[in-house]
Amino acid sequence: MIVSQIIGQTILFLIKFMVIALALWIVGRNTVGKKKAKFSDALWITFLGLIIGSLISRFTPFLGFIGFFIVLLLWLGLIHHFFDTGWLGALGIAIVALIVYAILSWVVSFILGVSLWNLLII
Repeated sequence: MIVSQIIGQTILFLIKFMVIALALWIVGRNTVGKKKAKFSDALWITFLGLIIGSLISRFTPFLGFIGFFIVLLLWLGLIHHFFDTGWLGALGIAIVALIVYAILSWVVSFILGVSLWNLLII
């Protein structure tokens, strides 16, 4: 029972990881161009954002709303660094990528039969 839950959560995490990376790559490529927004950069942004963001959220629950802003700045900083864009460009990419992520999550949930709620919760 526990093993199947671990396997299920791992598969769900990998699906989320790929959908987030794909959304960042699509939006970044259309915003800053092919040379600055590589798929490997989107994978690094996603990996570092999920891991570091999870650690910050996990170990600073007492910060509440401030913790949210710290994680938001982390994501913006990663986009700023890897896609070589300004801070407003990073914010624009993040906002549009969030919309694209929601759409891609809906498509993936429809195709795989996975609950949309499970894909939208990061």
